[in-house]
Amino acid sequence: MSIAFCLFGSTLDPSTAGALAIVRPETIIRWHRVGFRAYWRWRSRNRVGGPKVSAELRALISEMSRANPLWGAPRIHGELLKLDFEVAQSSASALSHHGLSSAAFTMNIAESNIRYSQRSTCLYLEFQAM
Repeated sequence: MSIAFCLFGSTLDPSTAGALAIVRPETIIRWHRVGFRAYWRWRSRNRVGGPKVSAELRALISEMSRANPLWGAPRIHGELLKLDFEVAQSSASALSHHGLSSAAFTMNIAESNIRYSQRSTCLYLEFQAM
């Protein structure tokens, strides 16, 4: 039916005869195979990035960042290197303060800074009360 349509269309307007090329089934199968091969090559490509960080190391980084809220990624990375853990600083940065929102983390730092700066005043008030 499609061949009949192409032949009929080419007889109506002879200038479209070159545009109405008949494609052989082998060509369509070849196109399909090339596309299939390209798709699976793309799906099985190597992902960019380093090796996965183990769950134990994730928990350790998270615990270190919660226990020491003023430590940044460079300090946590340095401590992990001292403990013979191979981890990038960017991984330590991404995994630190995991589970805390940025607002909660900022509030914890602000509270600790206030406590530290007001420590001498509190001690002075305690001695005045006696």
